[in-house]
Amino acid sequence: MSPAKRSKQSEAEFKLKFDGEPNEIDAFTLVRSLTGVTTLLEELNEELGGGTKLKISVKALDEGSFLVHLGFGPDLTQAVQTLLSSFDLETIYKILGSLVGFFTLRKLLKGEKPKKVEEKGNDYEITTNHGNTFVMDKRTYNIYTTNPRVTDALGSTFETLSNDPSVTGFELLDEKEKKLFEASRDDFEGMAVRSDLVEENKRITVVSAHLNIFKVIFEDKFKWEFYYKGNRIPAKISDPEFFKRIDSGERFAKGDSLDVELEIEQAYDAAANTWVNKSYRVIRVIKHIPRGTQESLDFQSPEDKE
Repeated sequence: MSPAKRSKQSEAEFKLKFDGEPNEIDAFTLVRSLTGVTTLLEELNEELGGGTKLKISVKALDEGSFLVHLGFGPDLTQAVQTLLSSFDLETIYKILGSLVGFFTLRKLLKGEKPKKVEEKGNDYEITTNHGNTFVMDKRTYNIYTTNPRVTDALGSTFETLSNDPSVTGFELLDEKEKKLFEASRDDFEGMAVRSDLVEENKRITVVSAHLNIFKVIFEDKFKWEFYYKGNRIPAKISDPEFFKRIDSGERFAKGDSLDVELEIEQAYDAAANTWVNKSYRVIRVIKHIPRGTQESLDFQSPEDKE
């Protein structure tokens, strides 16, 4: 059997569907969403696939509803026989199943801790504070709850979708376009939340956020000013590693942006029956994006699919 046929048998395909304007999506939204999904697949591969190098490719885009085809499997730049003996199609679909599990649990929990987690053989039965239940295999649940890169990638993906008003829904489909997961725009904000610490009439929420710099303050005791979801906010940065980067000469300017873990302190307004943001703090700077810098993707041509 040729390497090409072997690789096809050991590659899975699935599709991401972005509901909204047909044939059109903001490039930043697309790149950041795909980056988040790719990170999740890589982390699952480390745990479930033994760390064998994974190749993730973007196939041709469909016309009509905005569908992105992705294929993933072992990187055949290594020895074909060795790879395929240790990284088979069953492992690949196990990774995809865990990805669906991540999305589904995130949608159900929306940043809250489970009300109850019970062992059911090789699985956990997870009950939310709203009474919903979901069964997930133990290994996937442990990755979800203990891997910070998974938490960051999930938060970043849905923070990006929440920030783009043109995206009204998000779906994960298999190669036959069977729906594996779906979330509406109403779900995005809750799915971007990383954790909640709740006290009486007060809570502290940590989210993965994309901030645009408006005012730079290099003294760590003062607050920078950013634009977050279209609103201008002051926020102190409490990341010592970030200030080491400043001291070493890294330049920051108005118009740059930061991917961060953002802590939001909220107070409950009983009259309005809603939580109101009171203060912001950047607890970790994940990435600095200078103004004018664009992330890029290599799209696979239709001929490459053969």
